[in-house]
Amino acid sequence: MEIQIGFDIKFNFIGHTPMVLMLNVHPSRSHDLLTPDVIRTNPTRSITPYLDSFGNKCLRVLAPAGEFNVFNSAIISDNGLPDRVDLGAEEHAVSDLPPEALMHLLASRYCESDLLMDTAWALFGNVPSGWRRVQAICDFVHGHIASLQTGHDLLELTLQVLERTLLAHGRTSSTRAPSEPDASWMSTRSPAATSAAARSAFEPVRTIA
Repeated sequence: MEIQIGFDIKFNFIGHTPMVLMLNVHPSRSHDLLTPDVIRTNPTRSITPYLDSFGNKCLRVLAPAGEFNVFNSAIISDNGLPDRVDLGAEEHAVSDLPPEALMHLLASRYCESDLLMDTAWALFGNVPSGWRRVQAICDFVHGHIASLQTGHDLLELTLQVLERTLLAHGRTSSTRAPSEPDASWMSTRSPAATSAAARSAFEPVRTIA
């Protein structure tokens, strides 16, 4: 299948602002591009590309004061097939990982891993390790976290998104977890009080795409 990808992002700066943009297709999929993946700016500025330690294509640009527009449109090909399933895939202990893999364990500044640790263990600690645990995490995210909604803070952190999710399902937090977390469990287990209690249960749940 052919998929049109793109964006049109507008900024308004009070002064000259250095930026690092990570908006390009990952180089590992560049061979699937049917049209050029070229990011443009208005006003036009000089752009310097480089690859970060994760292999992402990054662009350095010095944005001018005032309105600054970053945009792109491209077409990419994809076979549309789901990821290969390997139920026998192992979960290795951190102590057994090679040094080059450790960088992928670094926390994002948008994910408060220290505050989410107890929740993660409560949700997924009883799920069999390996592929099934990873799949349970993916299923939870896809089943409970909606896409970005207009009008919400673009810098909302992971913990805030989770709190919105729990409240949207009539929850504040969880102290226990089943072997297979699902929506019915999220809506029937009794909650424990957290800082999420002050949030509205009817606000849309979302995360940054």
